[in-house]
Amino acid sequence: MKRFFSLLGFRQWKDVKQAEKDVYDNWAGTYDHSFWPVWLDRWVDTFAQDVPEGSSVIDIGCGTGNALWHLSKRNPSLLAGIDISPKSIAVAQAKLSRLPVDLRVGDAESDLSWPDDTFDVAVMNATIHHFPEPENVLHQAFRVLKPKGRLIIADPLFFLPFLQIVNLLLRVYPVNGDLRFFSQKGLRNLVRRCGFQGVQQKHAAFFAGYTTGFKP
Repeated sequence: MKRFFSLLGFRQWKDVKQAEKDVYDNWAGTYDHSFWPVWLDRWVDTFAQDVPEGSSVIDIGCGTGNALWHLSKRNPSLLAGIDISPKSIAVAQAKLSRLPVDLRVGDAESDLSWPDDTFDVAVMNATIHHFPEPENVLHQAFRVLKPKGRLIIADPLFFLPFLQIVNLLLRVYPVNGDLRFFSQKGLRNLVRRCGFQGVQQKHAAFFAGYTTGFKP
């Protein structure tokens, strides 16, 4: 309930990222005890089948590290994550302390601080709707992926006309940094515009799907 009432309210767009940081810093200590991980973890268990064994993997918007912990079962050669919330990263570091994982605090939309062609797989689990400029973060993901590297985006599914209603409300009142949800077609087109090919969409869990594409 604490997070539910941590609303961004009528903040100016320029303040959204700072507000998101504040919200998730405040929620970091209790997130793993909320109902959200139960739902989101099912997504990861589903799309993990699209993560080849032994891959190098980055989780963009990794939060407290739940997705990384699940993906560690794929025996990755490199496991990395980035999040705008320092306190969420601190929780993730404690949770994943026995794993060789590279966790960094940062804004993935402006800069993923890894070299070009580093990862086999880039994952975004319930994060694409938080970015004011989602194309920027996908261009960053494209850059750090190796040729033939795979992008996986999992996000809630809203159907018309409910999708338009939700997005209209979020334009006025961006709850906890939820800025805009995509239709399946909209997300498919976004991924293609950012250079990814072989785009596919699959069911992830109740009320959720995931989109995949690869860097040519």
